[in-house]
Amino acid sequence: IMGTVQSFEPQDRCRRMCSRLGTPFYDLVPPLRADWQARHEPLLYDHCHYTPYGYGVVARSLLAWLDEEHLIPPK
Repeated sequence: IMGTVQSFEPQDRCRRMCSRLGTPFYDLVPPLRADWQARHEPLLYDHCHYTPYGYGVVARSLLAWLDEEHLIPPK
């Protein structure tokens, strides 16, 4: 996320699998990378544990996608 590696093979494999299964797929890497490039706020404590700020980026991004895809049931 914070580096320069541009390998998207894990996401591509997951996207293909979800497509075969008819399951929605959302890739968090692009919004996390965009936020890091814009703000340079720490998103992770280490290689896999989000900071509170990182969790906020994930939550806002995921909520927007769920809403756009109409995956949030009406109340």
